[in-house]
Amino acid sequence: MIFQRGEGISLMPDNYRNDIIEYLPNAYAYHRIIMDEGGNPVDYIFLDANQAFEKITGLIRQKIIGKRVTQVIPELGKSEFDWIKTYASVALTGKSIKINEYSRALDKWYNVHAYSNKKGYFITIFNDISEEKETEFKLRNKEKELKEALSLARLGRWDFYHREDLLEWSDIIYEIFEKDSETFHVSYENFLGTIHREDREVVNKAWINSLANQESYTIDHRIIMEDGREKWVRELCMTDFDENGDPIHSIGIVQDISEAKTLELEKEEKQKEIEYLSFYDHLTKLYNRRFFEAEIKRLDTSRNLPISIIVGDVNGLKILNDSFGHSVGDELLVKMAEILKEACRADDIIARMGGDEFSILLPQTDEDGTKKIIARIKQLCSKEQISGVDISIALGYSIKEQAAEDIDEIIKLAENSMYEDKFLLSRYNRKRAYNDIINIIEIKYPNEREYFKRLLRLYDKVANRS
Repeated sequence: MIFQRGEGISLMPDNYRNDIIEYLPNAYAYHRIIMDEGGNPVDYIFLDANQAFEKITGLIRQKIIGKRVTQVIPELGKSEFDWIKTYASVALTGKSIKINEYSRALDKWYNVHAYSNKKGYFITIFNDISEEKETEFKLRNKEKELKEALSLARLGRWDFYHREDLLEWSDIIYEIFEKDSETFHVSYENFLGTIHREDREVVNKAWINSLANQESYTIDHRIIMEDGREKWVRELCMTDFDENGDPIHSIGIVQDISEAKTLELEKEEKQKEIEYLSFYDHLTKLYNRRFFEAEIKRLDTSRNLPISIIVGDVNGLKILNDSFGHSVGDELLVKMAEILKEACRADDIIARMGGDEFSILLPQTDEDGTKKIIARIKQLCSKEQISGVDISIALGYSIKEQAAEDIDEIIKLAENSMYEDKFLLSRYNRKRAYNDIINIIEIKYPNEREYFKRLLRLYDKVANRS
């Protein structure tokens, strides 16, 4: 089936054109050149366009078909690039072109393929490449800035001629390494001797691998001055090889980056400190409440079931604080943290929640595993004392076994279990702590024995009322 569209003739069936041209991802347009009386191209008419043309140019087909380009885009004549003359050359000579050009009127860059299917007519297939061009311009500007920076930076160069086993340094490298060019013999071995011992092997491997793999490399490392000072340098190296793959000539660039590296390391250290303070308890070095609560949310998934939570409350902290001072109470908390870490597994989350409260999160741990950990904690506590006072902790636990269970309810059940344990042990622990402290007082403070006994009896009366 032959059909006529605009002023152009097409041999394609309607459905084929619709599939191929109308839904083409590239912009398509069909035009006819207009000549003046002298036979010079002065304009062109839009005869056809597809929907991608509308999207890429912003022009509506119904409003431009049959119109001259100077009517549709009056600013076209102000462009530095002569679009009419360029397209006329295609339409009149039949020679196709591919160009990347900027349209000032549409404020976009286009990649255009123009060709003629009939003298006086031409077709354009094009894409919007504005983003690519913007990226290209940015890269060019960056390259320009880099060249300017390199010209201002003090960069040293070295050359190594492999066949002659000859290494040469520029004056700036001697200055960076603080070596006298008259007395320091430049060789690869002597260069390695200037490198910090902890970095020497890494630098040597980078050099050997670059020769083996025929690749360039960049590496930051430390060098040691005669007086023991350290400097950070950045080295870039590339090598030329012969047809057999043997190295001929290596070129390297060296820059002193000590100041920047110091700032970088200080920033990393501060960031680590901030992260540590955010997630760890400063006294016990365990995780803090904030981290523990975040980990509960993160690990509360079906694949971690069953999830066990142990809640603990250290016994006797207040009595120790009041009797011997907070330093002894702190010693108790630190010792308890050590016990918990020893009793638990490496992947278990142990946290000091505040005061004398601790919590342990045990992913993928059933009741049997949880009870074993609790038993280990109790056993380890039974072997320890702080200032002659036995260590003990009330422990409770609960287990989330089903995904539908609320983890907050599991925590509450663990706390209730801990309170039950504390209630059962409280009288026994108070009596034992009372006797322990009386014994210590009789040894260390014999003259104050009666005063401390009255004080402890008062604590015991208050505790029994609660």
